[in-house]
Amino acid sequence: MATKKHTTSSYTPTLAPLCNWNDITEPGTYVFLEWGTLIRVPECGITSQSPTVTFFSNMPTQVALLSNDPYIPISKARQLAADMDLAVNF
Repeated sequence: MATKKHTTSSYTPTLAPLCNWNDITEPGTYVFLEWGTLIRVPECGITSQSPTVTFFSNMPTQVALLSNDPYIPISKARQLAADMDLAVNF
């Protein structure tokens, strides 16, 4: 009787580049880690210091970069966030 070898595949999620909201220096599509909220940062939204929109919070406001393209379709952004094991609330 032949025996089957049992193989397991280990899943390692792809880690997205992380940064604080005020440290964003590149345009792209980001997601807030805490809430899973999508943020689109176009090139015109980047200044020499930080994004044009300022976000204030008592807690750290970390974001993950989903794509360097700020205009990717929502469905693609959801897929990327899910593949990276990030919260999806958009």
